[in-house]
Amino acid sequence: MCEPISAATATAIAAGVSAATAVGGAIMSSRAQSQAASALASQNQATQQAQEQAFTQRNQAALAQTAGQTAAMEQSFQDQRAVAAQTAASQSAALKQYQDTLGAENTQADALRQAGDQQAQALLAQTTAPALNQAQTGQAAQAATLLGQNMPAGPQAPDPSGGGTNAVSNDPTEQAALARRTAEAATNIRTYGAKIGQLASYDAPTQAVNLAIEANKTGIMPAQTADYLLRSGSNVRLLPSQVAYQAATGEGATNLGLIQSRTQNALDAASLSYGNATDIANLGQSDADTIAANKAAQAKADAAYQASLGALTTGVGNLGLYGAGRYGTNLFGISTPSIANSTGGAGP
Repeated sequence: MCEPISAATATAIAAGVSAATAVGGAIMSSRAQSQAASALASQNQATQQAQEQAFTQRNQAALAQTAGQTAAMEQSFQDQRAVAAQTAASQSAALKQYQDTLGAENTQADALRQAGDQQAQALLAQTTAPALNQAQTGQAAQAATLLGQNMPAGPQAPDPSGGGTNAVSNDPTEQAALARRTAEAATNIRTYGAKIGQLASYDAPTQAVNLAIEANKTGIMPAQTADYLLRSGSNVRLLPSQVAYQAATGEGATNLGLIQSRTQNALDAASLSYGNATDIANLGQSDADTIAANKAAQAKADAAYQASLGALTTGVGNLGLYGAGRYGTNLFGISTPSIANSTGGAGP
């Protein structure tokens, strides 16, 4: 059978067990606090890593957006310059065609004006005062010439046969009377004819002017007709160049609109890609933060549980120490016969 132990020994054993229990509880509490601090440090480290990763992703997304927008704008500028050059070339070609058509019309108009000027110069030359005087003089001379051709014949030599219509009396008186009457008649005819010719010559300048005007109209009429046709057909000849210019302008504007629309689509796509990448980075950071917070909360809960166990153990140990110090070994049920014997009690 076991040797009975003394009360001091039992008390020392109980105190040692209680102290060990209290120390173990304190160690458990300290370890729980260490685990809680480690969990908090792990959470901070995970949160920092998530923030750094999200920052890197957002930065890369921003750089990608900037690069995409820069490329889109540069391509837009190049396309706009190309369209502007093409539009300018087409418009220049249309303007050249327009100018060539106007030049041809102006050349033809100059030729027609020169023809009209020549006819006008001819009209002026034919209607000058010397020309009109010459016409009048010529008309009078023409009338005198016609009159001279129709003057009656004077007395003729007598017909030897003494008969016929040309017979002249041998009477000197009759011959003198006939000669005088014939001379008077010729003088009267010449005077009358000269007056008639002079009167008729007054109309010669007017007739010359009218004839010159008619000749001028006749000479300039083809030029006038051609000028009318030239002017009436000018719009038709200029229409193709006008349509070509308007078409070039409209095509340029349409191409610029398409380029602007495509550029805007590229900018929107870059912005959308940036937004998606940023949202993904934010979502990843939020998930990482949530996971780290959950892990830290779980670790803190476990540490709190361990701390509560440590505190409970420490409390039990302290209670044992208190009991050992106050009541001896009876608190733990240790038999103390030596104590009983020393006090006079019966042993087992």
